[in-house]
Amino acid sequence: MNRTQIASVFSLALGMTALALSTPSAAQTASPTPVTQDNGGSSGLQEIIVTAEKRAQSVQEVPAAISALDAGEIWSRGIRDVQDLQFQTPNLQSGNTVGITQIAIRGVGMNLIDVTTQPGVGVYVDGIYQARTASTGLDQIDLQRIEVLRGPQGTLYGRNATGGAVNFITASPSDQFEAQVLAGYQNFDQYHVQGLLNAPINDKLRVRLIFDENDQQDGFVKNVIPGSPEVADQKTLAARLKISADLSDSATLDLGVDGAHGSGARDYLLSQSVPGAIATGSLQTSANRRSSSDLNTWSASAALNWNLGAVKFKSLTGFANYKYDNAYDGDGTNLDIFAVTDQFSSKTFTQEFNLAGAGAGFDWLFGLFYMHDNLHLGEQFLFPSGFATLPPNAFLAISATPYETTSYAAFVDGDYHLTEHLKLLAGARYSKESQTVTETNAFGLQVGSMTIPLFAECADLTTKLDFDSFTPRGGLQYDFNSSKNAFFTVSRGFRAGGVNESACTDNTYDPEKITDYELGYRSRWLDNRLTFNATAFYYDYTDFQVQQIVGFSSVVINAPSATVRGAEFEGVWAPNAHWALNANVSILDSRYGAGFSNIDALNRAAGDQNLDGHYLNRAPKASGNLGLQYRTAALPFGRLTARADLYMTEKYYFREFNTPGDAQDGYSILNLSMVWDSTSDRYSARLFAHNATDTHYLTTMFANENLATRQFTWGAPAQYGIEFKARFNGLR
Repeated sequence: MNRTQIASVFSLALGMTALALSTPSAAQTASPTPVTQDNGGSSGLQEIIVTAEKRAQSVQEVPAAISALDAGEIWSRGIRDVQDLQFQTPNLQSGNTVGITQIAIRGVGMNLIDVTTQPGVGVYVDGIYQARTASTGLDQIDLQRIEVLRGPQGTLYGRNATGGAVNFITASPSDQFEAQVLAGYQNFDQYHVQGLLNAPINDKLRVRLIFDENDQQDGFVKNVIPGSPEVADQKTLAARLKISADLSDSATLDLGVDGAHGSGARDYLLSQSVPGAIATGSLQTSANRRSSSDLNTWSASAALNWNLGAVKFKSLTGFANYKYDNAYDGDGTNLDIFAVTDQFSSKTFTQEFNLAGAGAGFDWLFGLFYMHDNLHLGEQFLFPSGFATLPPNAFLAISATPYETTSYAAFVDGDYHLTEHLKLLAGARYSKESQTVTETNAFGLQVGSMTIPLFAECADLTTKLDFDSFTPRGGLQYDFNSSKNAFFTVSRGFRAGGVNESACTDNTYDPEKITDYELGYRSRWLDNRLTFNATAFYYDYTDFQVQQIVGFSSVVINAPSATVRGAEFEGVWAPNAHWALNANVSILDSRYGAGFSNIDALNRAAGDQNLDGHYLNRAPKASGNLGLQYRTAALPFGRLTARADLYMTEKYYFREFNTPGDAQDGYSILNLSMVWDSTSDRYSARLFAHNATDTHYLTTMFANENLATRQFTWGAPAQYGIEFKARFNGLR
């Protein structure tokens, strides 16, 4: 995207501001979700209640940079996973490489393919921390809401949320009978089937069951070798059962269990250029080895809410079991340089207790958190033709078994009304964490089905790490009236250090710390037809974590400092019962600070390069989204809703060296849809075209020193199809 396009979207946001400032305000509570009235009256913006601060609030009243999408918007905009979410949310970037979902917010987050690395953006489902980001690559089904918090969330969310947090809120069982079926088909021979049943057992017990199957049988990355398989196809099957029980007039218990299975050639790496390999073009590979994956995950959760009158008690318990096996052509070419097989498994238990109260102008929350994560990692690199001094069919087997993490935290947060309009915001969290990992790098020969050991490096090397952190938050919020407020906050964030698996010496990296300054404005105008929100921020980082590939492994190093400054503008306008327009614009300036230098594995002749002032990864200077929706009046056959969403971004870099080869040039993504709803609202259909202009763009990139080239993955090309949905409510 060029600067003229960015300026156009930016001008639109400013124009919305000017319109808002010239119009009398309305003293109503609304949130930026466009809806229309069926009675032909005036349209408005439906209020979204969020739990971003672990208590129910209107999204417009949260003193933080937050975006929220409800179930209707998730359906109409075709948001299937976190990678679709990036085209709707300011300053969010996402990609998936060999089973690992990477999420970055404002240039901060995970960048490479290491399941042991501490993520910079916390992911939660129903408030429960997800230790393995690979599971977020599966479709998030039956969602009530998605909340994206930008900026460090160290006080309420704790560890590894220096970039922000994403919370998927699943739909809860209701007291009305509901059944729903969905069927869809799109190009790449992909079909989608979903079934939902919600049933009240009695006046105190409710259940909700959903299953979802998505099968993409053709990969969108074509293999130029005749008869060889394409890659990037995948099949997922997921199911969730939720049970809600009223234990008494003041206590409820919500139980959930879900499972998912993923398979196919979803894992791949492409190489930019390797001497002797067959040349490939956009969305092409010449891999001579098949890719395969097998993901099995299940989790269970329990949420107890107990209203004790003056205070409210909440307990959140979660357990997740994760197992992932994959294999892929490591060099991504027709040359038999190396092949990769991975085996990851983990068990994660979390427990959180919250106690909240309100009264005398004081809202407060106290919490305790515990997590135990046990990860087992096995990774093998096979060299069919030999490598360096290794003979043909040699292999390197890397194990980090177990990688055990235990974390404890206590936190308090609240706000106090100093006056009728002015609130004092304050909070703090103390966290303590320990990590223990045992590593071995073993070399051997693979002769048929027989394995012959050769030698081992750092055999059974055990490393123990301990961290603690204090992450306070403070600020002020001023409510001009019930529809406008402004806030200023200062907060701290902490990302744990860790162990670089496979690195036998200097194998640890330090924690990352951040101080964040945020100034925000939230407003509703035109009798709830218009919202305009603006946020300015400044980050000051210490020991910023940077990932890179060294040898055959992902390694984290620390940049002494980094700064991120920027601004975000969001607005929604629904002038009448038919039209709705939403827009967001992000301006970002993120740079490494003084004292950061590194050697480029692809340009060792340049020596140790001074990287002071270089841009952070995944941090475009400007990006934005523009959405336009039109809904017809009632027609004899129902209603039609047409929608277009345009996402635009400037150039950004995947590596800290900021060379032209490290860049993804600016691009735009256009999504189109047409939804039909029957007169009874029982039936609906959606025609869609995602990435309608077939833009080709990269989602990940890193340097592979062993191949002397860059490796990368592509974003999805044009996808178009149709979905049908039938709902049956109130039946017995």
